Amino acid sequence: MFVVFSGNYTDSDQCVMWQMAQDYANFEFHSPFFYGQAYNLGIEAFFAVPLIWLHVPVYYAVAISTFVISTLPWIWMYNIGREEWGPNLGLIPLLIGLCFPVAFWQQGLLARGFVQGIFIVALAFKVKSNMWAFVLMYLGTLINPNAIFMSPILFLKLDNFNYITLKNGFIALVMFGLIYQGYHLLEQTYLPFSIHPNPRKSFGWEIFNENINRIEFLWNQIIGVQENLVLGILLIFSAIWVLLKQEKSIFNPLLFTLGILILGVVSLGMEKVNDGRDNVFYSYGRYFMAIPVAIGFMAANSRASNFIFKFVTKYPLLFNMTVCFLILVKGYFFWNDTKGEKFGSDKDSPVMVFQYHSLQLEAKKLKQFCDKEKIQTVLYGYHFFRECGSIGFSYFEPSLPFSTRIFFERRTWLNDSYSKFYRYNIVPQKVLLYDLYLDSNDVKRKFPESNQTNFGARSFVIPTGNQTLKQIADKLKLVKKFENPQI
Repeated sequence: MFVVFSGNYTDSDQCVMWQMAQDYANFEFHSPFFYGQAYNLGIEAFFAVPLIWLHVPVYYAVAISTFVISTLPWIWMYNIGREEWGPNLGLIPLLIGLCFPVAFWQQGLLARGFVQGIFIVALAFKVKSNMWAFVLMYLGTLINPNAIFMSPILFLKLDNFNYITLKNGFIALVMFGLIYQGYHLLEQTYLPFSIHPNPRKSFGWEIFNENINRIEFLWNQIIGVQENLVLGILLIFSAIWVLLKQEKSIFNPLLFTLGILILGVVSLGMEKVNDGRDNVFYSYGRYFMAIPVAIGFMAANSRASNFIFKFVTKYPLLFNMTVCFLILVKGYFFWNDTKGEKFGSDKDSPVMVFQYHSLQLEAKKLKQFCDKEKIQTVLYGYHFFRECGSIGFSYFEPSLPFSTRIFFERRTWLNDSYSKFYRYNIVPQKVLLYDLYLDSNDVKRKFPESNQTNFGARSFVIPTGNQTLKQIADKLKLVKKFENPQI
């Protein structure tokens, strides 16, 4: 999965995570959140730092970090099942995981913060205290609300360990309050530097009515059956009930099933759920990614049905061969979908997708052009997915000139007049305006020595002498876009 997909493809948002990881590795701390936002922590970036110190390229380091965070919960599931029921029966959660579509596994490998909350909640199964399990559940859900679908696993925790005492319950409540206040303080601290509004978390009946009529579309990349959602749900939960023993643990699977369905339906009233496309790199499915993981943990904590138990214990070699065959089949579909770039429609997608080698070639072309024209600053245009260029290119061509964006610059410290990075003070002498849709006559009138180039749409090379970037922006009437990048 890493070699074929996450170690081979990236997008404009993941380039921001590269910047975060590199900054943390250089001990430059601008924000704990995804740059330009006051939500979505950069846990993948933190985990990538040791790899960067070992001289692993940042794009591979971040991809490896996300791969580890995404796959560890499934390893923990296997360990739980192996300790409880034996090594072969421990594979059942992984078999259930193979039931979910390729798009689910692809989304889990994107370094965009989709799995960090799920990872934190999955740690609940690594602790022996219900109190800490609840604390991790709360923390993970606060970091990324898509982890809320993991909450039904708490019923399994209550069944496996002692109930929370009054004293521990009080301590947990105090910790909830401290975690919430600390996280809220972080949000309020970095909100003034945000160029992306925080998502509203309120429930809306109009949104709910709209989404309930297209629930099959929203859940397609998780359930995998767009044409018939009911059939898809029945297939998955039927497989669970066939695989798991029912006599002793019927209460937990029943509560779990009801909890998942209720949370899934209620979430349709949240406005953020509409923020997606029919595309793996910006899918609606990212809001429901915890459902397969939660199902896997339920399977790991439930005894296999008598039929499965007898089959596995009587024919272990045949069972293991079946598991290997199914993994190979899933691997083929994963490889085939990725090779064919079956990522869904890219129409109106707010992220730009690149293969690493394509991004490297584009960066090399820009570097050659800048060297030829003696460009000292690249000023990117209005497209909000331009981080592939303004940030990503420099990790393939480190000697590229300073690059920034007129519009939607996520590195907001560049706009801070008290910062040493303040971009207005730069004296570029020669600028490349990249994909800036300006009137060529107007540019020529204001900068007589400028030339329009075919390097990118509506791009201009402008000799600017001793003028600062602020003076250039003033002449081209770009100042408002510098000072107010909100969308």
